[in-house]
Amino acid sequence: MSEDRRQFQRVTYECPAMLSWGGHEPLAVEVENLSLKGVLLRGLPEGQGPRPGQSAQLEVSLAPDVAMSMALEVAFSSENRVGARWVEIDVEGMTHLRRLLALNLGDAEQVDTELAHMLHPRT
Repeated sequence: MSEDRRQFQRVTYECPAMLSWGGHEPLAVEVENLSLKGVLLRGLPEGQGPRPGQSAQLEVSLAPDVAMSMALEVAFSSENRVGARWVEIDVEGMTHLRRLLALNLGDAEQVDTELAHMLHPRT
């Protein structure tokens, strides 16, 4: 039996991105997967990425003329991967993210349900 407690569907979506944090030079990374709550990145040099709890900025290239920018908080860092949750994303970026998830999940209604849950969590 799986112990996966995720409330938000992840989709594999590999694309280039730039990660910056704490005055470091931006690093080219690759998005491995993403959800409405966060992102998994790979391709960081061993031991050179941000640490858990640190803030970071991510610029994701979706197409030559389409990008999403968002603020992150690093949740974990291991080997050459970093997992982070979205802290701030603008409306245009959220629109791109919602559309990308709906297309890759094949279920726009599921994405809308997750978005509603995120915006109005039950206590």
